[in-house]
This record gives sequence, C-alpha cells and structure tokens, in this order.
Amino acid sequence: MLVAAMSNSGEEAPSLDEFHILASQRQLYERNLKDVRALMVEYEMKVLECRRTEEEHRDLIREIQVAKDIELEEKRNIFKQLDVFKMFSMCHICNTQTRNAMKLSCTHFTRCEKCLELSKRWSGIQACLMCRDRDQQTDLDDDSDIHDSV
Repeated sequence: MLVAAMSNSGEEAPSLDEFHILASQRQLYERNLKDVRALMVEYEMKVLECRRTEEEHRDLIREIQVAKDIELEEKRNIFKQLDVFKMFSMCHICNTQTRNAMKLSCTHFTRCEKCLELSKRWSGIQACLMCRDRDQQTDLDDDSDIHDSV
C-alpha cells in the first residue's frame, strides 16, 4: 500500500531501513504517549487526593474553631462566675480581703477583720452601714414630716 501510494505521487518508496526507523519512532512515540497518559492519570489521582485532604483539613479547621469558640465561652463564663464569687466573698470596704469578720443578719455586706477594727475605732458602731444609712434617711424623713406639720 505504501509503495503504491508513493508511486502514484511520483516519489520514491522509502527503503526498508527508513521504514524500520519510522516504525521504531512510532513505537517510541506511542510508548511516550502511553507514559504521558499514565502520568496524567496519576496526576489526576493526586489532585483528587489533594482535594479530599483539603476538604478534611477544612472540616478539622471548622471543628477546631468551634472547639475554640466553646472554650472561649466557657472561659468567659468561668470569669463571670469568679467575678460574682469575688463580689460576694470580698470585703466591700477594702475589696482586697475575704469577708471573715462580721456576718450581719441583714446580709447587706460584711467586712474583713481589718476593716471591722478600723470601723470600730472610727465610729464605734458595728452595725451594717447600709442599714444605718437607711435608718438615718428614715429619721431625716421623719424629722422633715414633723417640721412640715408644725
């Protein structure tokens, strides 16, 4: 066929050596093409693996972010509870020592030993300051009512 096609065009038919060279080149190109296709398939598999890994990493990052958010919220709650505990357990006068001296029946607040001693020295009164203030205000209101009626 090749000889007939070549003779029609007026060209000389290739020699047997040239034919073998062309055939071996064709086989080489086909092997190279086969290798390239195999590499492309391998590359596509690696791309798919990378995409899968990337998706797994995104999921892990989301889980870590959610865990961090939960942990942060728990820390905030713990600090709020600590602040509340401090508010109810620290002396309301100095706010540095725990209440350990005076537990009043009115439960407005209590003092530490140091503040209680200072309060005794200054005023000589051990009553609740809030109750005392309220009682003094009531006394003032009563006095103003008396003056208004006169």
